[in-house]
Amino acid sequence: MIEPEWFERMEIIGKVGTAFVEYLRQNPIGRAGVGADFHPENDSQTVYSFDVAVVLVVNKHATGEDAAPFMPDIAVDVQRPNERLKPMLDRAKDYLANGVRVVILIYPAKRIVEMLTPDISDLFIENDTLTIDLLPGFAVPIKSLFSGV
Repeated sequence: MIEPEWFERMEIIGKVGTAFVEYLRQNPIGRAGVGADFHPENDSQTVYSFDVAVVLVVNKHATGEDAAPFMPDIAVDVQRPNERLKPMLDRAKDYLANGVRVVILIYPAKRIVEMLTPDISDLFIENDTLTIDLLPGFAVPIKSLFSGV
């Protein structure tokens, strides 16, 4: 039997992905998707799968490979049930070291969102609004990510 937490996680991924897709339809500066695979330009053997990924430079093209041959600008990782914090933070650091510009970690059980860049780490609680400097005008109330889950 699938635990309710797995469905909650999937719903949050869907909400985040939808928020990015809707923003990028109105502001055509890139593309977003869920469950996408990427690898660093200099390492085709290491493939990263992101819950949600945003690519802002639209002239980057994936060529028929199983994974896009570049890293996204924004990566989202939603905590899995029973997943510890340290592995998530380690993955986030790895993503940043390999070219991701912004990593968003979502912790459903705590209803907290963490945004990391190479220079900062910000926490957002339920009454906050997630904004991202790379996406002018993008604003998602944190509460909306967790409503109904």
